[in-house]
Amino acid sequence: MPRQVTRRFRGTTVIDNLRIKNVRGGPFDEIGRVYHINTAGALFAGDDANSGLEYEHPMLTITGALGRCVSGRNDYILIHDYWRPATETFPIQVNKKKVHILGVAQPNFPYPAVHPGTDVAAFAVNESGSYSEIGLLTIGGGNSYAGISLGAVTGVNTKPEGILINGCIFGHSWFGTPLSGIDSPQYGAMGAMILDCTFLGDLINAGGKITGNAIDFTTAVAGHEGLQILGCKFAGVAIAINLYRGQSALIQGNTFAVPDAQNGEAVTLQSDNLGVMVKDNEAINGMLSAGYTFNPYRDLSADPANHWGRNYRGNAVIEPVGI
Repeated sequence: MPRQVTRRFRGTTVIDNLRIKNVRGGPFDEIGRVYHINTAGALFAGDDANSGLEYEHPMLTITGALGRCVSGRNDYILIHDYWRPATETFPIQVNKKKVHILGVAQPNFPYPAVHPGTDVAAFAVNESGSYSEIGLLTIGGGNSYAGISLGAVTGVNTKPEGILINGCIFGHSWFGTPLSGIDSPQYGAMGAMILDCTFLGDLINAGGKITGNAIDFTTAVAGHEGLQILGCKFAGVAIAINLYRGQSALIQGNTFAVPDAQNGEAVTLQSDNLGVMVKDNEAINGMLSAGYTFNPYRDLSADPANHWGRNYRGNAVIEPVGI
């Protein structure tokens, strides 16, 4: 084993040999513990009896690592490799505040894959998991479920706040046939940010496996205040962003490869949205010379409830339809 060398600079966090080390006196003093996850067959085998605090002593399950986290301590779970351990519990309940669940890129695959293998979601996040992050993972899901469900547990105070879903891939052809990538079947979410994610459906040769809508926020009994969907890529899904009861939300800089089979395939704002800003998005389908039949943007809320800026269908700016 080579000698571990740690470079220390006041006011920063040093990442060295897959260890995150906090340097006292800097802006990252609140970083908590870092738990490592790996498979049982790895060189350093994952086992929930391990401490998980070093790469050489990883844990096996995400649920086990979450059990070691302390809510609000700003703990990290780094997933080096993962393949559905028999002892994992799905959906994985993100039930600690300020926890970051992050994949580590692999040589032969972009991100570790978390797929339940049964008809449930991969992750469920409720109020107790507020201010947490799920990032840099390939996420599968059950036939009737999304990969990630926000506010999915019935009860009081189940609305998560400040959730970041960052750089994830949904609908990869190896990992099930999820109904959607991210949904909110119960209580909505406040201040959620979905950033730089990819959603692949089973239409228009997209090569993906999402069978319904990519982001499906339509069944919540509460609203989605402050939602941001930024810089994401969608291909071959029925509706990319299907939003109900959004408030002061921002949908910006996304790219959609749409089937051009109905209106609103890129963005559909259902009734009761208020103050949603939609700008700088681009919907495309085939070659420009083929033309388009439908409008990819649709707003069913009473005008002027929401705010539409410059959005493209192909190379032309287009206004949304209301039907």
